[in-house]
Amino acid sequence: MITQAKLKELLTYHPDTGLFYWKRPGKGRQFGKPISNISPHGYLRIKLEYQNYQAHRLAWCWVYGVFPTELDHKDGNKLNNKIENLRIATRNQNAANRGVMANNTSGHRGVCWITRTLRWEANIKFENTRLSKQFTNIDDAVTWYKARAAELFGEFARPSDQAENDLPVSCPDA
Repeated sequence: MITQAKLKELLTYHPDTGLFYWKRPGKGRQFGKPISNISPHGYLRIKLEYQNYQAHRLAWCWVYGVFPTELDHKDGNKLNNKIENLRIATRNQNAANRGVMANNTSGHRGVCWITRTLRWEANIKFENTRLSKQFTNIDDAVTWYKARAAELFGEFARPSDQAENDLPVSCPDA
């Protein structure tokens, strides 16, 4: 694991923009341009001393000197590494801030159509407990989900239905 001192020796970080720059040119390094290597999962990554690091973790280390177990992008944008956009979170809190999944057919987080019952189901998971309720109207399901998310996750609850930067998961259709 890289240290804060070594990190500051190799890179410059601008907390107000969230961008990293190489301090010295080298093989594969574009001196003077922001580092922009994006991983298949949509995060900015930087290779230092033969190891890949996610830039948001490096930003946190740059400012605070430690690598947290779990970090959350407040706005859900995986490329926004401004220090004000990052916060320490639990895995549950981080998951609560994900947007709508790529395979979601309702367009709303936590809501899916159940063919067997011909109803909309809203479901949410919190600390290994799954809460769910079925509705005939999609708007009622969305309202129920958003209310539970706000109660359970507080500031980490996703404020709106956003599809950007999400990884697919499936909604149970049982």
